[in-house]
Amino acid sequence: MQGLLIQNLDPAAEPWATIFDASHNGIVVIDRDGIVLVFNLAARRIFNETERSFVGRHFSEIRPETWPDLQEILKTGQPQIGKRIDLPQASIVANRTPIVIDNEVVGVVSVFQDISEYEKIITELQGFQKLHARLEAVIESSHDGLVLADHNGKILMQNRSYERLTGLAREEMIGRRAKDL
Repeated sequence: MQGLLIQNLDPAAEPWATIFDASHNGIVVIDRDGIVLVFNLAARRIFNETERSFVGRHFSEIRPETWPDLQEILKTGQPQIGKRIDLPQASIVANRTPIVIDNEVVGVVSVFQDISEYEKIITELQGFQKLHARLEAVIESSHDGLVLADHNGKILMQNRSYERLTGLAREEMIGRRAKDL
């Protein structure tokens, strides 16, 4: 019975291939010897691989830079959760978990996601935050009283000079519509 489940898995057979390929995340499954049982469509996309014949090959031939980590999981049975891996073609976060049957590690499943797009968005957001801070600095440095409102007249920002001139605190103004004041 030991290892029966993983030995009987034919990932190329329907419905397994369809199930694995439906995932947006990359999925790679190897057996205890490092032989690839599953290398889904998303994994091929993330790693920019077009070859479909990864199943049956040793993992060290496909992704040699990550093979030592998988060997460690096979040896110790300790998972690696949230492991960031920077590759030439992508930055990924991987959750690698041992497959244990009858208290014996019989393989590893690695589920990973390309985070490159998220990192681009974060970089853009940081740029907008810097721009916003500069805008606030310009507005605050003015001796004139300034109030900024959106297209509906909702007050978004006011400077200290406006508070000093009107006696109206920011806490009372921001978020309210100018016509209501």
